[in-house]
Amino acid sequence: MKTFLVGGAVRDILMGRVPHDRDYLVIDTDKDYLIQQGFIPVGNAFTIFLHPDTKEEYTLAQDLMTDLERRDLTINAMAMDSENKVIDPFNGKLDLEAKVLRHVSAETFRQDPLRIYRVGRFKAAFPEFTIHPETMILNKSLTQEENFQNLPGERIFRELRKALQTDVPYLFFKFLKDLDALEVHFAGVNLFHLDEVKDEKCRYAMLLNDLSLSEIEDMSSRLLVPNDWLKIALALKHFKSVAPETLVDFFYKIDAFRNPHLVEEVVSCTNTSLLKSFNSIKDISKKDILSDLEGKDIASAIRHLRELIVKEMK
Repeated sequence: MKTFLVGGAVRDILMGRVPHDRDYLVIDTDKDYLIQQGFIPVGNAFTIFLHPDTKEEYTLAQDLMTDLERRDLTINAMAMDSENKVIDPFNGKLDLEAKVLRHVSAETFRQDPLRIYRVGRFKAAFPEFTIHPETMILNKSLTQEENFQNLPGERIFRELRKALQTDVPYLFFKFLKDLDALEVHFAGVNLFHLDEVKDEKCRYAMLLNDLSLSEIEDMSSRLLVPNDWLKIALALKHFKSVAPETLVDFFYKIDAFRNPHLVEEVVSCTNTSLLKSFNSIKDISKKDILSDLEGKDIASAIRHLRELIVKEMK
């Protein structure tokens, strides 16, 4: 049994970074031996196992070179053996030193054009790197193909989320724009001010802030975005047109009295002071109005009282 550290962890080590995740490749053994050693199989294919102690991922493979050849970029196509010797068949170390993002194989990009989004994500993660001209040409040609245009939304969102977690997420979208591919899955997005906030949910909301409410819902549905992300994006869109005299209306539109955390999210995304106004009216209830009111009149009276209080605070 031979074990190799592979992929991003090797890259990070060579860059002097602490690897976020460590993935291993195992050859010259079989699933039965791994199970006997306490490794935990993931799924029914019996190719991926979790280490019994560290829970790190180990992939059972036939051949190391075949695995490395299937990887996206040369800087991610290196391995390290148990003696810390680096196996680098595609000169990833040289590209790392030259700060170049270069594809390993055109065929693997054709087979899975999601790799285009991975190139963009690595550009956002490593802004000092340049993308090799041949990689740009290949990626641009593939964006015209049906396989790219029909990528599943949930796979796109996984890459988008990682891009929004980088220091310079704008570069992810600039890369797509340079490929003339931004409109394929991100039509109408707003690329400005993304770097002004750090929270990934806020960045997503700001990205969609120029779209209509229905367009925000449609894009979020296509990408299978988590519901809390969608709610923040819609709340920020409502806030875009809020005025002092419509502040209470805004709270109602985003259903803030049942979801007060949305006000906090808008504040964190916009650095705007809303909490004082919201906190002054959020706890108003039936006990604060005339007791002889019934039905819809109760809700109307509560809303009216909230509007009066906010108006007096101006």
